[in-house]
Amino acid sequence: MHDFNPFGFTQSSSEEARGGDIVMDLWVTLEELYVGVSFEVTRRKLIKVPAPGTRKCNCHMELRTTVLGHGRLQMHQEQVCSDCPNIHFVPEDRTLDVEIEPGMRDGEIYPFLGEGEPHPDGDAGDLKFRIRQQKHKTFHRRGDDLYTNLTLTLVQALNGYHISFPHLDGHQVVLSSDYVTAPGTIIRKLNEGMPNFENNKLRGSLYITIDIQFPDNFKIPNEQRAIIKQLFDSSTPSSDTVSNESDKPILTTSYNGLDGISKRPNMKIVN
Repeated sequence: MHDFNPFGFTQSSSEEARGGDIVMDLWVTLEELYVGVSFEVTRRKLIKVPAPGTRKCNCHMELRTTVLGHGRLQMHQEQVCSDCPNIHFVPEDRTLDVEIEPGMRDGEIYPFLGEGEPHPDGDAGDLKFRIRQQKHKTFHRRGDDLYTNLTLTLVQALNGYHISFPHLDGHQVVLSSDYVTAPGTIIRKLNEGMPNFENNKLRGSLYITIDIQFPDNFKIPNEQRAIIKQLFDSSTPSSDTVSNESDKPILTTSYNGLDGISKRPNMKIVN
């Protein structure tokens, strides 16, 4: 179920009588914004009906919307005087279909025209759901791009790696390299970001910041230090690339999402 929280009510400034708009926060997950989701919202709306008698005032009565939780809204009428017996409101249960489309962003409005507060002398206002994105433990979104963090072991950083981790829809993102990977390296995966709301054929990029887990309380034996020094002193820089070879075995790695994102200068973007 989704949570709905009242944000506010606004009365139309038009000269024509109109009920107030209802703006509700609709919290959804990043996964739902990635793949899209449909669900129902049940509400009890007040419908204006005529009643016997003569109206003697212009109080407009008092109308309130109550959030009952679990996608249920209920309107109720509060009588503020005894001089308007020729009109009253009766409750009517309604079901609204809400469709979250892939790529929708935090703050976007999903409107239902005429489903807001009723008005004794005019049309009802609008009901507006404001899309709110829940914080994700692994990915951070900026526009259509996604950002995350990946920890490699020192062996993987030095010898190369071939690893994978799950995306928002469950498909595996594969990373591989035959070169030494420095801490703070940023790997860019094209078309692995969020779908574009206006054109779902377009997607943003996924940026992965690499952290290196160094061993604790480990001392390299003296006889091996010379070998390591000779190895790195004789090595020549090579271009940074990311291979997508899928026939290599998947290695165990620590996938720590957004925890401990590296903030180091001169980060390199590897396409």
